[in-house]
Amino acid sequence: MNFDLGIRCGHLLTMAGGRGDVLQDAFIGIKGNRIAEVAGFQKSHEKASHEFFDLSDKIIMPGLINGHSHLAMSVFRGFEDDVPFHEWLFKR
Repeated sequence: MNFDLGIRCGHLLTMAGGRGDVLQDAFIGIKGNRIAEVAGFQKSHEKASHEFFDLSDKIIMPGLINGHSHLAMSVFRGFEDDVPFHEWLFKR
């Protein structure tokens, strides 16, 4: 298979199946706008990639989507527990 983009990763954090697994010396092959292959790196992957990045000294991980916290709101925990959340959040 030929890849538009190939990435060699020293460490790859995957979230397959909702679990965080770490793969060592992994390869990500991208074709078009999709990940076509995730596997252990082999020298043939470099030749099969139109553009190739050797990031064998880096960690590749998914983006932190919606990675925020409500730390400031924890100060108010326990106040007005009898009020529906939406009302408490937007009207109080």
